[in-house]
Amino acid sequence: MGTGRPLCHFLYNSTVQKVGSFTSPNYPGVYPSVTHCEYVFRGEPGERVTITLDNFNVGRRSETQVENNSVFFLSGAGGQNDHVTFTCYSHDGPDKGFQPICGLLNSLFTKRVSDGAYFRVLMSSYDNYEHTGFLGRYEFIPGYNVFSPTTPSPEKISGLDSGQESMHYVINMRLIGLVLCLYRITGLS
Repeated sequence: MGTGRPLCHFLYNSTVQKVGSFTSPNYPGVYPSVTHCEYVFRGEPGERVTITLDNFNVGRRSETQVENNSVFFLSGAGGQNDHVTFTCYSHDGPDKGFQPICGLLNSLFTKRVSDGAYFRVLMSSYDNYEHTGFLGRYEFIPGYNVFSPTTPSPEKISGLDSGQESMHYVINMRLIGLVLCLYRITGLS
């Protein structure tokens, strides 16, 4: 009889190790059916967590959706499908920023960056299909700002003919982890 708790639980603290790896049960062999694993990553204040799942083979890909610049896969009509979810919350419940993933995926589609110092990866297995799971990589990184200005101080700018140039880099937050887009916005010269 299930307790509602994961059958396996792993905790990674950035105070112990900043970069490392983790795997689904039995990787590179077949992971067991009816298994729930929780991987918790705790960083220091101001840090974020980057997770990439290599050699990803969890569940079966049955339907693909593209929504808000994200690709994710839904379970089939026959019931629950094995999947991996990501959340920045310590409590159970959906995370609006990350969709569950399943299928056979390239690491380009499995990289995620947390919103803060806490990140949790949940692997849920329901069926008896044979899949190998994943090899995960994690890295605790310093937090970043959406805007990284290199603007000269206001005292140095005396008008349009000041000869000063202002540069700003804007990071598109919707694509973090999938594609990093830098937009260069320059002032008048």
